[in-house]
Amino acid sequence: MDSKKKMTGMMIHGFAVAHAVTAALLAQTLVGDEAVLTTLTIAMIVAVAKLNGADWDTGMALAFLGIFLGGYVGVRGATFLIKWVPGIGNAANAAVTLTTTEVLGWATYLFIKKGKSNPQDLTEAEKKKLWKEAKAVQREEEKESKRLYDSMSEADKNEYKSIMNQLKASRGNSKLPFEQIRIYNWKIY
Repeated sequence: MDSKKKMTGMMIHGFAVAHAVTAALLAQTLVGDEAVLTTLTIAMIVAVAKLNGADWDTGMALAFLGIFLGGYVGVRGATFLIKWVPGIGNAANAAVTLTTTEVLGWATYLFIKKGKSNPQDLTEAEKKKLWKEAKAVQREEEKESKRLYDSMSEADKNEYKSIMNQLKASRGNSKLPFEQIRIYNWKIY
């Protein structure tokens, strides 16, 4: 894997974790999470594009996000009702947001790597293919993260678990489901 792809993966996952935490924290607020998540999404798209040699601005990020808007709204709509259930809603909102963000990040990466310049030129078939390819990359990245975790020495795993336990303890009495959120591309076991 080339270093740009690794850096892109870390960036995408960092944004996805920020999205998931935001979704968990704001799931049951009157303000909601849409404005913050949209802002984070646009920032991620611009950052991924720039890292990979495309000089995108907010307008291009919105255009790219716009081509997947139907699917994005569908996913958000599916979690709308459940996110109001305390605990379960927070976890569901965070998990769906994390995965959707990662797939969108990888779709941005693939679009740019294919030398495309205008998202609005994609046909419906190309959009579906790009999204399917991005899902496959996201799943592969998740498998690689698990493989890396599994290959760690027992001492490293214990240190990792200690760090995760400290993170869990630092949340206090918030009751937010951080156990459901992958951090640094590893699941909290």
